[in-house]
Amino acid sequence: MEKDLRILILEDVPTDAELIERELRASGLKFTARFAHDKPTFLKELENFSPDLVLSDYKMPQFDGMEALAVVKKRYPLTPLIIVTGSINEETAVECMKAGAVDYVIKAHLIRMAPAVKSALERKHMREEKMRAEDALRESEDKFRMIAERCFDIILISDLSGKLTYVSPSIERDLGYKPDELVGANLTEITRESDVQTVIEALNDIAHEKCVEGLELKLIGSSGALSIVELNASPVYKFGRVTGAQAVGRDITDRKRAVDELKEAHRTLKLKNKALEKKHIVLSGVLDHIQQEKAETGERVQSNVDRVLMPLLDKLEKKIGKNEKEYVLLLRSSLQEIAAPFINKVEARFKSLTPRELEIVNLIRAGKTTGEIAETFDTSAETIRSHRKNIRKKLGIQNESVNLITFLQTI
Repeated sequence: MEKDLRILILEDVPTDAELIERELRASGLKFTARFAHDKPTFLKELENFSPDLVLSDYKMPQFDGMEALAVVKKRYPLTPLIIVTGSINEETAVECMKAGAVDYVIKAHLIRMAPAVKSALERKHMREEKMRAEDALRESEDKFRMIAERCFDIILISDLSGKLTYVSPSIERDLGYKPDELVGANLTEITRESDVQTVIEALNDIAHEKCVEGLELKLIGSSGALSIVELNASPVYKFGRVTGAQAVGRDITDRKRAVDELKEAHRTLKLKNKALEKKHIVLSGVLDHIQQEKAETGERVQSNVDRVLMPLLDKLEKKIGKNEKEYVLLLRSSLQEIAAPFINKVEARFKSLTPRELEIVNLIRAGKTTGEIAETFDTSAETIRSHRKNIRKKLGIQNESVNLITFLQTI
């Protein structure tokens, strides 16, 4: 042993106590020894010394080994006690062992003392390790249980046949079962028949140390309703061997329903879009036809105004007096207003022109000379030339060689 042990020796014969200590030291054990010869000294040393091991004589006048054993077991249950006696029969030996003694050594055979002590200490160490492992396991289980009980997801543990050994409380929220109702049942018992083979195949994969992710199962709730649960499962190991499966699952019924509804809405919208596209094609054709007819009508109106009505007004204007010319001018302006909505191109190009300039443009397009236009408006030719100059400027005609009549007739 690497560290000194604490050994308490209960012996009313000092020479026997010394022999025991000498035998142990001769074996190479490193230890600190304390001695007690009666109950008071034994209880005091037991309390203050906290021994790793107790060696007790079986027979003493007022306090024997069996009483000492009872005290040790009550106060320090992990501390081993070895009975040391001058002689002992088989019945007494069995009684001591049943009471909790780890061994007994005959004083005439103290050569067995060191092996007995080492064996007792090893067993004590093993018991302590076992207790620590059990405490750690218990703590781990408590933590797992606390997490599982508070976890929103469903937690399932089963053997490789699918028999459930643990079911988290969240199962009640999603499927309506209490955990105890399902522990001992097989997962396939609450799985829709069409998905049972999927469960079997998943368990087979897990048995071969594979993890299963995104496993969707339709599980039957306590009310008979189906819920879609997505599971991620992995192997459970014991002594290095796969013994079962553990899975974490989440109810995705609402999510799947929402996805299906979204897909259906998308499909419906797609059909409606196709129908609208067809209607749009038909409507576009109708509108194109209307626009074409409108354009043709505008051209006819403008043509009639320019080629028929305006020349008639010109002839009329020459035959009437000066006072009646105002009426002709008013009629000419009204005709231009009537024709204006049909002349989109002209409107766009002539937005910057004044009403008088528009009238002059229409007369120029009709082939009127500067003098004729001046006579029409009862003004001077110089005024009309000024108007023509402004019209050229507003229409962006920079080149003086461009004929205004030709330009206006081409737009």
